[in-house]
Amino acid sequence: MGRRLLSGDTTTVITRSSVLSTLVKGLRCLECGAASLVIRVADHRLGLVAAMETACTECDTVLNSTLTSDRIDGSSSGNVPFVVVRQTVAASIDMGLAMPDDDGTVVRRVYRDIDSSIGHDDTIDFTVSYDGS
Repeated sequence: MGRRLLSGDTTTVITRSSVLSTLVKGLRCLECGAASLVIRVADHRLGLVAAMETACTECDTVLNSTLTSDRIDGSSSGNVPFVVVRQTVAASIDMGLAMPDDDGTVVRRVYRDIDSSIGHDDTIDFTVSYDGS
């Protein structure tokens, strides 16, 4: 029985960048022909989302780049949350790690004080850090 590969369009995978680099190991650079492609992750992040690129370590050519998550509904707007953020929130709620309503009200009030264009029912994209205990 053969293995079935999942479509990358709707599947979220949590992995290390070194694991992704094994996918391009041995492939040749389109510019210099060297078999030295790697996948690099940028230091700058947008919360849970980072920029990634396929690059040649021999000639330093960047062959392709992308973010690690699309925005909801494929939007390119900076005001639309990323898919991975929504999935993480849903998983946190499923695990019982939801933010209490009072805390959410306080956060919404602070964001509305900063940006009066935020409506009462608008989704606010922000990162929350917790120690998992």
